[in-house]
Amino acid sequence: MNEIAEWYKKVIGEKATDMVIDDRSANTVYIGLGRTKTATSAAGWIIIRTKKTSNGYTANRLADGSTRFDKIFDNASDYSYVES
Repeated sequence: MNEIAEWYKKVIGEKATDMVIDDRSANTVYIGLGRTKTATSAAGWIIIRTKKTSNGYTANRLADGSTRFDKIFDNASDYSYVES
């Protein structure tokens, strides 16, 4: 899972300095890329959702299709996800 997050970090650029992974669900993983010391309860994250299937992980999707640091990581499950 860290490989996916690190790849996105490279694509988005060095503006993403913090990373949070929520893998509590058996089938869905949320990865948050944020700026230094942004609280997960504050706007300032890019969120990626990855779903597990029996064959492995499916396509990664961005919250609202956005690569802007404007999402709240604590609300990750509330966003719409668009294939990246």
